[in-house]
Amino acid sequence: MAWSLKKTIKLPPVQAAIAFVLALYIRSVYCVTSWVTYHQEIPLSYLSSNKPFIVCFWHGQLMMLPFAWHPKRLFSKPFYMLISGHSDGKLISRIVKLLGIHTIAGSSTKGGDQAFRSILSHLKENHIVGITPDGPSGPARKAKMGIILAAYYAQCDIVPVTFSATNHKIWKSWDSFFWAFPSKKGVFFWGNPIPAPTLKSPETFENAKQCLEAEMHRITLAATAHCTEASHS
Repeated sequence: MAWSLKKTIKLPPVQAAIAFVLALYIRSVYCVTSWVTYHQEIPLSYLSSNKPFIVCFWHGQLMMLPFAWHPKRLFSKPFYMLISGHSDGKLISRIVKLLGIHTIAGSSTKGGDQAFRSILSHLKENHIVGITPDGPSGPARKAKMGIILAAYYAQCDIVPVTFSATNHKIWKSWDSFFWAFPSKKGVFFWGNPIPAPTLKSPETFENAKQCLEAEMHRITLAATAHCTEASHS
């Protein structure tokens, strides 16, 4: 049988080794970069009132976001991240677990499956759940309706977050993955909450989805602008 790099990468021992190296690299980038967090009071206000919420971030922006959740261990609640069950998702799951994030396997777009039920269960137990609304395969930066349905059925707000860094590369992947290098400055940027829909109607859900996309785009541009300014100073 011909040797296949793709098949080799999917082997559990190989994935474990790759995950360890990548987690170590991500942790190193975090440690040597000067990070600033904007609007951290938003998630902290939910935590102080013991209210669960959904953390939302684009698939291409997830590299450093495990550290948005526990900078200097300010956030004590466990974080559960929805990650697809295919081979790439399994690798991401291994990486984020090494960075202190719990995972839920599956997709948020299938309302009746186990992943969706698990999301609702965690939220009703006052846990925090993270979702990439354009994952696992796009289109990039276009939210799917699954996250809005989760917010509605759990009656939990959605809080967007993103990051940027002065030294980085944008991959030519479907999600334009943001790869951070050790940088002069990095930022985590929390956005304004999107309230959970209270009415079950297509118009209400679509309006919430559009508001979420608009806020995600706003904070992504804001984080980029902060780092662009820092790189020129």
